[in-house]
Amino acid sequence: PRPFIPNEKLPEGKISDKRYYVKPGLTSLVFVQQEGKITHNQKLMSDVEYFDNFGFKQDLMIFFKTPIYIIKRLK
Repeated sequence: PRPFIPNEKLPEGKISDKRYYVKPGLTSLVFVQQEGKITHNQKLMSDVEYFDNFGFKQDLMIFFKTPIYIIKRLK
């Protein structure tokens, strides 16, 4: 999960506390899953999904998909 930016407008409604249990990293589930523009609420839901499915297998998938996604964006 990414920390909130100062002066960033928080989404309406309750934000799941699960989002705050995971430390920020270099990449994220939302980075490798989503194509194009996504809403802030979708990012938050992806952070909760990451927490719910936390494990080595998911981290390995994110690790290998990140460079592939970066290369695709450079084209």
